Amino acid sequence: CGGSAGVDDGTVVGRVFSDASSVSSSQSPVGAVTVVIRRQIPLPLVIRRTTTDANGNFVFTSVPIGSYTVGYSKEGFLPIDPVIQTTTTRTNQVGRDLIVESGQTVVVPDVTLETNRQAGSGSLVVTVLDEVTGDPVSFATVTAGVVVSSNGGNNGVYTLSVPILPDDETTRT
Repeated sequence: CGGSAGVDDGTVVGRVFSDASSVSSSQSPVGAVTVVIRRQIPLPLVIRRTTTDANGNFVFTSVPIGSYTVGYSKEGFLPIDPVIQTTTTRTNQVGRDLIVESGQTVVVPDVTLETNRQAGSGSLVVTVLDEVTGDPVSFATVTAGVVVSSNGGNNGVYTLSVPILPDDETTRT
């Protein structure tokens, strides 16, 4: 006969917003956020990943029943780890499990990610040389994180102004 003995998988849905929108009355959804759900109970371990759409929505379908934690990550924002859940302010889901039951849809409370605020900026000087000739390379595109040089590289030397992040445990990851 086979089958799941009357047990159906569930669905997990939610939305992700940015704290940068807190200055206005409307929230700004965040697209391309990686969302992870992680089940430890019952075994075996289940880990699923998806990304939010342009409206900050995410959906996990065919989720086996069990107790899950949720994590979120996107460059420019402080991550929320599904295992250690290193925040207490970005979501009321932290420290709590999502319980997926047979055939049900679980709606995760809206999550607001905190921007990874920089503490200032510094100069990064890079010299670009041709690998074969050793000559300076001008007019290359030099990228450091999200910063791109556009200064032409006088004699192969490029100067980029890069953000300096606060020196605390939450930003080292």
